[in-house]
Amino acid sequence: MRSIIAQVAMTHFGLFAVVFTPLLVLLLMPFARLRPLAVRLTPYTALPALVLSLSVREDFTLHVSWLLLGTDVGIDLVARVFMFFSAWVWLAAGFFARRYVKGLLRHRFFLFYLVALSGNLGVIIAQDIVTFLLFFSMMSLASYALIVHRQNAEAIRAARVYITLVILGEMVLFAGAVLAYHVTGTITLAAMTDALTGAAQRDLVMLLFFVGFGIKAGLVPLHIWLPLAHPAAPTPASAVLSAAMIKAGFLGWLRFLPVGKVGLPTWGLWCVILGLIAAFYGVLFGLPQKNPKAILAYSSISQMGFLTLILGMGMASPATWPLALTALLIYAMHHALAKGALFLSVGVSLEGMAQRWQRVLLGLGLIIPALALAGAPWTSGAIAKGALKQALYETEALQGDWLIWLISFGAVGTSLLMARFLYVLWPRHFRASASVEPALWVPWALVVVSVVLVPWLTPWPELRHAALAASQASLVWSSLWPVALAAALAYAFYHWRLASPYRLAFNPPAGDLVVPVVGLLSLLLRSSQAFRAVVFRKWQTLVDRSARLLQGPGAYAQIVNRLEAMLTNWTSGGFWVVLLGVLVFVALWLAS
Repeated sequence: MRSIIAQVAMTHFGLFAVVFTPLLVLLLMPFARLRPLAVRLTPYTALPALVLSLSVREDFTLHVSWLLLGTDVGIDLVARVFMFFSAWVWLAAGFFARRYVKGLLRHRFFLFYLVALSGNLGVIIAQDIVTFLLFFSMMSLASYALIVHRQNAEAIRAARVYITLVILGEMVLFAGAVLAYHVTGTITLAAMTDALTGAAQRDLVMLLFFVGFGIKAGLVPLHIWLPLAHPAAPTPASAVLSAAMIKAGFLGWLRFLPVGKVGLPTWGLWCVILGLIAAFYGVLFGLPQKNPKAILAYSSISQMGFLTLILGMGMASPATWPLALTALLIYAMHHALAKGALFLSVGVSLEGMAQRWQRVLLGLGLIIPALALAGAPWTSGAIAKGALKQALYETEALQGDWLIWLISFGAVGTSLLMARFLYVLWPRHFRASASVEPALWVPWALVVVSVVLVPWLTPWPELRHAALAASQASLVWSSLWPVALAAALAYAFYHWRLASPYRLAFNPPAGDLVVPVVGLLSLLLRSSQAFRAVVFRKWQTLVDRSARLLQGPGAYAQIVNRLEAMLTNWTSGGFWVVLLGVLVFVALWLAS
């Protein structure tokens, strides 16, 4: 009995430690003498979340009646998986950042890093609307400081686009939260989604949440902040943005939408369509990019498209949602680990490696997560795509080989993106004096190792069984041919480009839609300013002419003088006051 009580107490303590450990270290930042200590402690603040995700086996919820409007926090399978990969990437990125981030603004970076970390982990354990949106706002607003950290023109532009979309998303989410409470009468997420299944305004509430969280999830066409923010932010910030924080938007969909509780075939079809659009859109606009972090950003857009597709499967067929959810969790974890390793590899490769063993390590560290993201056989990507296809076979509402083929060609596109990334980033010259410090390559190497091992050693039986099923020898060909085809296409294009004098004209800037959108907004702003200036001049001219007529001698002045004399007379003035009162009384009586 005592052991059970102790376990419950430690679990409850662990929930609060997940969120408040980063905030406690944050309290050291205002004191100049304690700031170096706060920076040294920053990576370790993700440890409570990592330990909790691996140690808790049972689902539970804790209600704190005195906090906010009554706070519900808890942990389930979704929270455990999201907490594991988020905490692991935050931990590695924190150690990486201690050596990577330098300069006078170093302490400011870690201050907002801690706030974003607390918000990201708080979103994962939140079980009510208010708590979820509070931590979501903390994470989103603190990320602005991480993106704008360098304060150059690129960072300022990216941060402006990002914060504009964040504020827009917060407004949409607030409207959705108010309407959801009005419709369902509860702020608890589980009860809210249950009540939402039969609500008359269900689709409107779902649309608000879908758009609001879709901005963070990189949903096309709300994705435009991603290709701008990732290249502008410091490398460790880019890693957590893509690996962990982008998943918070997807987690919002899982928590706020009634997925798996009621059949939503129309919603499911639209999610599948939007997911496929994002999957190929990210490839189309990512291939021409020259910045490796921009390529990875478009890859994230493409991969989030596959996650949106899985969400659509669960909406279309609630009976297969458990299988689809397992595929979704595997895919989210696979993408987080691989993308975290790839972003950190950008920082490592730019430092340069002089020794041979370091160059071999760099080559392996680039190729392994790239192959995993491409879905090569026996990698986490192959497991994720195998689980996706297995769930699709069981989804009766989306039967047809056409979708399987589109997913396979999407894998070809991902492989091409990874080939492009390796071509752009692969070091061609090594400086004899260059040497990457262990503080940089050790956390990066650990994330690369986790890409290989975690899918096979996951402590959650549901995911481990799915990994074993998706890695059968009979499925090797289905994961091999997209990578092989992409490699052949990349090789052929490379040699054609060397031999041909022609160059492809398609060269969109990072952010793609930002340019036409900003141009349209600028045109509308200039047009409104010109229209306002013309109207103001005309109005001012009319006012001036009227004033001259009324103030000068003539009929207008006589009329004004007579009206003024009549109204100042007690008899006529009293009459008009009484008449006005009667009219007001009649209006009130008719209204009642």
